[in-house]
Amino acid sequence: MSVVSAKAITKNYGKGQVAVPALRGINLTIKKGEFTSLAGPSGSGKTTLLNLIGCLDRISDGKLQISGKDVSTLNALELARLRREKIGFIF
Repeated sequence: MSVVSAKAITKNYGKGQVAVPALRGINLTIKKGEFTSLAGPSGSGKTTLLNLIGCLDRISDGKLQISGKDVSTLNALELARLRREKIGFIF
């Protein structure tokens, strides 16, 4: 079972013509019991990706599921509950 499933997720900051892409088309699967780390140069999107997986920010496009739930459909209370019950990571 996948705990994290990201399919073609993107994250843009800003709006319209001043939108700055932080992530483009990320695919990632993390299965139950796996340990995962992210590595890359400064500005490559590591913290942005962790903020999305941690439900601290919303994706701009694509599909992100945490424990089988599509996080784009959850309200603030449901996201807080998901963070409290299902997510644990260290920045």
